[in-house]
Amino acid sequence: MNNSQTHGAYADDYDALKKRLRHYPQITIVSTEKEPPEKYIIEYKLFGYGYNDKGKIEVRRRHRIQIELPFGYPHFPPTVKPLTATYHPDVDEQAVRIADQWQRNQSLADLVIYIADMIRGEIYSSDGTFNQEAARFYGEKEGKLPLAELKYHMDPDKAEKKRSESSFGIVFKRLVLTMGLLATLAGAGVYYHDMMYIRGAENSVKDGRKLMDQRQFSEALEGAERALIKLDRIFMLQLDREEQASRLASFIESTEIREGLAGNIAHNGIYYSFAKADALTEIDSLRTTATSMIATGDLRGALAELDSAILLAEENELETELSELKGLAAETRLKRALGAANERYNEGKWQSAAKYYDEVVTILETDRRVLPENTISTLSKIKKLRLLARVNSLRSEAAAAEQQKKYQQAADRNRSIVVLISRSGFSSDKALSSMQAEARRENARLREQAQVNSGSDYLVENYKDIFTKHYPGLDRDGIRSPKVRYMGRSGGNYVFIMSCIELVKRKATEYRLYYQYDPGNSQWNLYTEKRL
Repeated sequence: MNNSQTHGAYADDYDALKKRLRHYPQITIVSTEKEPPEKYIIEYKLFGYGYNDKGKIEVRRRHRIQIELPFGYPHFPPTVKPLTATYHPDVDEQAVRIADQWQRNQSLADLVIYIADMIRGEIYSSDGTFNQEAARFYGEKEGKLPLAELKYHMDPDKAEKKRSESSFGIVFKRLVLTMGLLATLAGAGVYYHDMMYIRGAENSVKDGRKLMDQRQFSEALEGAERALIKLDRIFMLQLDREEQASRLASFIESTEIREGLAGNIAHNGIYYSFAKADALTEIDSLRTTATSMIATGDLRGALAELDSAILLAEENELETELSELKGLAAETRLKRALGAANERYNEGKWQSAAKYYDEVVTILETDRRVLPENTISTLSKIKKLRLLARVNSLRSEAAAAEQQKKYQQAADRNRSIVVLISRSGFSSDKALSSMQAEARRENARLREQAQVNSGSDYLVENYKDIFTKHYPGLDRDGIRSPKVRYMGRSGGNYVFIMSCIELVKRKATEYRLYYQYDPGNSQWNLYTEKRL
């Protein structure tokens, strides 16, 4: 198709559309682009479902759409886009579904009428829709559709004359001219009578919403129903009556009213019982406060808020929120315990660090179902840090005990290190394996030192008995100044050299003995070997 053919189609359909819309006063061409037009904005003054400013579904009186004719028209269908928020199964934010209609009938005028029937609910799809939620909604409303009548005037000139005469100014003028002042006042009285009911209907919806905010749903419903009944008393303002009646019907049939009467209220778009909705609101507040506290580092305060929220969730059986809150609380406890553990580890406060790492491990194992997987994966690393803290704590205790010459106690601490690493599952770790080997050496050294000290103490305490046993001529009361020195090991025995002084008549004589201890049978005896 060449440009002239397309241009001709544009012009012919524009003329046809203008002629057709003369019979449909509820549909008007608001604006066009170019001559002949390639783009139209069409307004429909028909009751149909749409969204209000808050995204709620309501009956709306005015709807606008944009129709754009492409090159190759009419073989290529127009592009149709809603300019007002329309709630319909075959409409989304960017397009109106017209492909099937255009295949059947390539008429712009018929398409505009077809869209009017869509808006008022006469035509809608139930399968393959743009908006499946709207399809379900329209299916439930099937017995109450269409919402409005698309009026056709056989003689548009007479219809236009009748419409112009229906305005209040002309009605008032004719009343003045034909019926006199009394009739005029009566007509004005009827008008103001009607306006009173119109305003009453408007206010009933506003008041109803306030009552709903106070959870007085029965009162809200009763007020709307009374206002709807009163609209039947309107004589003149029929179009306004229809609009208000539709608004009231939408309000009366709204999900908020139905759920409210059943004792439910919406929270984040989902309906719950009043008690659960209140609990959810309080939980949201507590969670928000807790999150702020976490951001500022007040983890203790955050946990107190979260514990209160968890209690509310448990009492109201809010399983989803309970799981989320437990996860957040577990992460917060984990953060608090891990921070304390790392701080003490870096300060060398090993025992306290190990205690907090214990707490971290417990949280990771107990709350693994509500914690993120990447957090759970740190468990092995935390266990290793806990082990290192315990090992370093035992090493510190061993060093302190050795400084106080409590060699057996120091040896026991090193033996505990060996056992701890062996049972930890980290014995193959290079650093820990090295610590374990060192602890074994220290254990052996300190056990020997403990045995030497114990032997020395024994010999000092019993030197008189030992010397008098091997030197029968010594005066027991005259010997003094015992000295003991460890010489080394011989055949597994501990060998000591001991001495004392016998003081007789101011004459001092030194005596010496080599004595050995056999740990196998815990026996002491003389050492007679030549060498050690």
